Amino acid sequence: MSSSSRPVSLLFSRAVRQSSGRSGTVAARRACRPSPQSRPQTGWLAANYLRGARQFSSDEKVDFANGKPTIAYAKRLPKHWHSFTNEQVLHFAELGVPEACRECIVRDVMAVDGLEYDEAMKIFDEIAMTNRRGIGMAAAPFYTGFSVAVVAGYGSIPAVFDLGSVEWINDTFVTTEL
Repeated sequence: MSSSSRPVSLLFSRAVRQSSGRSGTVAARRACRPSPQSRPQTGWLAANYLRGARQFSSDEKVDFANGKPTIAYAKRLPKHWHSFTNEQVLHFAELGVPEACRECIVRDVMAVDGLEYDEAMKIFDEIAMTNRRGIGMAAAPFYTGFSVAVVAGYGSIPAVFDLGSVEWINDTFVTTEL
């Protein structure tokens, strides 16, 4: 398991255990802080941001019964991206979830332009349409190359397995004695 896929709590507890043999709080802080070279790139910012922003409610016993979520707690689960907090959206965007990335752009449009969510979605749709304009011309070299490769691949079958085609190609292009 790589360090970028481990939960933050596991990484933190491991760092504390490793630093228990050292003396003083400075050594413990040094062990808990990842170096820039060993810091996992995916999720590091959101995980550290969430670690400081996590809050525990006073009705936690109501939310869980015997260590399992209650129906009332399950009903409060956000069902749409616009229901998530900024921290949650940033976390999923950092993991590369396209819907979360879109939500980040919409919220940025809201903040910069001072628009409500529905108007910001209209602006985002315009941005998305502008972004997709001309994509066919940009992809034309890919489709052309793929088509040529497929035709050449199928065309090489008779050039290898048909004696008449092999002799014609040899006489026309290769000119080697058989």
